[in-house]
Amino acid sequence: KGWVHGTKLNFPNGAPSSSGDLAADVIVCVGQIPHAVFKREGDNLVYSSSISLEKALTGCVLDLTTLDGRSLSIPINEVVAPGTVKVVKGEGMPVAKSTDGGRGDLLIRFAIEFPQQLLPPQKVLIKQAFAQA
Repeated sequence: KGWVHGTKLNFPNGAPSSSGDLAADVIVCVGQIPHAVFKREGDNLVYSSSISLEKALTGCVLDLTTLDGRSLSIPINEVVAPGTVKVVKGEGMPVAKSTDGGRGDLLIRFAIEFPQQLLPPQKVLIKQAFAQA
């Protein structure tokens, strides 16, 4: 687990010999298949989330399924500004050759959906809300 694309694993004398000669080495080259939800960056996994402006300002909970099938509910309590990245420690890829079960992090990158238009009463309410802040 955790090997990066292009890693070559060598298994000395791993191929059986049918003629009684010395067994040959087996070399396996690891390939990485793109995933529909996550992108790998080193030992980290990147998840892109599109949220509404309302959720960016007031908070939300992101529910997602990890690569190993676990369900995560990640509370987003802080204001999410454009370019915000939330780091969830230890939810990335397993670290190759790690003896302690170490894992990279899950990086959540946000895209904020702004409304296409606001009605005059909505603008008044927003202005009032920010005036009180």
